[in-house]
Amino acid sequence: MALGVVLALVAAFLLLVPTTRAQAAGGWTDPQDLSEISLYLKNPQVATSADGRRQTTVWTTLDDGARVMQATSSSDSGLSWSDPVTLSVPNPSVEAGDARIASSADGLTLTASWMSTGFDEDEMAVLGPIQAASSTDGGATWTAPVDISNTVDWNVAHQVAASDDGKKLAAVWMVIDPDFLGPAFPPRIYGATSSDGGLTWSTPTQLSAGGPDSDAYEPHVAVSADGTKITAAWDRFDGSNFIVQSRTSTDGGVSWNDPVDHSAAGSEGEAAQVTSSADGSQLTLVWKWRIGDDWITQAAISSNGGASWSAATDLSVVGGGTRDPHITGSTSGKRVTVLWKRDDGSSEVAQTASTTDGGATWSDPVDVSAPGADIDDPQLASTADGREVTVVWDRDSGVIEATTSTDAGASWGQPVAVSIESGRGPVIASSANGTALTTVWQHYDGSEYVVRSSSLLAPAVSVKPQTRAFGEVAVGSQAGPRAITIANDGNAPLSVSEVKIAGANSDQFSVAAQNCTAAAIPVDQ
Repeated sequence: MALGVVLALVAAFLLLVPTTRAQAAGGWTDPQDLSEISLYLKNPQVATSADGRRQTTVWTTLDDGARVMQATSSSDSGLSWSDPVTLSVPNPSVEAGDARIASSADGLTLTASWMSTGFDEDEMAVLGPIQAASSTDGGATWTAPVDISNTVDWNVAHQVAASDDGKKLAAVWMVIDPDFLGPAFPPRIYGATSSDGGLTWSTPTQLSAGGPDSDAYEPHVAVSADGTKITAAWDRFDGSNFIVQSRTSTDGGVSWNDPVDHSAAGSEGEAAQVTSSADGSQLTLVWKWRIGDDWITQAAISSNGGASWSAATDLSVVGGGTRDPHITGSTSGKRVTVLWKRDDGSSEVAQTASTTDGGATWSDPVDVSAPGADIDDPQLASTADGREVTVVWDRDSGVIEATTSTDAGASWGQPVAVSIESGRGPVIASSANGTALTTVWQHYDGSEYVVRSSSLLAPAVSVKPQTRAFGEVAVGSQAGPRAITIANDGNAPLSVSEVKIAGANSDQFSVAAQNCTAAAIPVDQ
């Protein structure tokens, strides 16, 4: 929409009054079913493009007697979805589980991955490679599955992260020898990379140390925007306790630095998660750490791409036993929000702590869920600048709730119900500007399962150009008009109720003509 104005932006500014707020209370779309109804369904995951238009959801389900991996995609910000597509090869003797999805910034290049577990005649798990399928058209078509890991061990608990173009990928997972009841039980953490969008993968590399008392669990991974810098984290048994460790690669996984210990010796450090800035230099690692019979959440920071790390910082307080730490951060790595759940004495609640200076200082813990039934499965996502953060969780009652902070986690809005019944395990994805939020979860009615989704969409005002020069104008005369274009870069129609001049010397300028209030401005116009 074009807007003609007589305006010097160095002295005054154009004020638009939209009738649709960027984050209205409530506003979530009605839940919709993404999958077929099934007697078995697990682990839905969702990823979105930077603009929020393209979204992909994956899960594992039962189909004709086989447990398979399925996917569906949306090209309209989650308002409608394609029919589910089966990605794994159906086989009643092989179970697909642990679904994961990684997306490029444009949402076209996708890699879906899953654990594929085989069973012997006694229905004992005997082996299971991590497998992946790829798409370059936003999920319209997918490749046949390929193995990421070997096929002679039991490979579980994997995580995958992608570069902005989706072509460079890093996967980490836990490997258990098939003779897991014997002396070869201790699990190891392995990693592999792809440079062609998941079509082929490097030979797996053992990242955690070996030895008879070296069990390693719960791997997590983050990559830089160009995919060259990779940081993996996990917890490993050192013979006495579990300690949180990490390793970093600066050459796309060709080589790795030595493992670095983060949690203090003499107690347990577990459930590590890591986030990276776009350039890979600013890293934040969080985990839970045991103090006696209690647990707290801790963090460590690296500002040199994992070459060195800060000492651990306590984010939560003693009492209530924190669990399930999760992390999200801005592309700069300076704004980071950490989420966990804890018992406040009457119920399980969701709490956060945030930093806006790369971990130099952290806020005090903030309750983001209201008192009531216990919450579970808290998850979070943020905008690219880290200013807007949204948290979702489920309650014992089956209600899915969400709340958003617009000040980088300093304060939170009133939680709203996204779904009012039978929901479990929500996850969430956010567009870079926060105008498209989508959460998916597992709905169970007491006998059958289905994947459901809901989206919160908002407009975004774009003004081009940001400044207009009028040159020298003689006293008593009038400069010619200058056009300014108002566009909608969000994910919902933008309605403008008023256009006016404001700021210093605003009486010296006027709006010559405008058509922004005539009708709602559609998305991308």
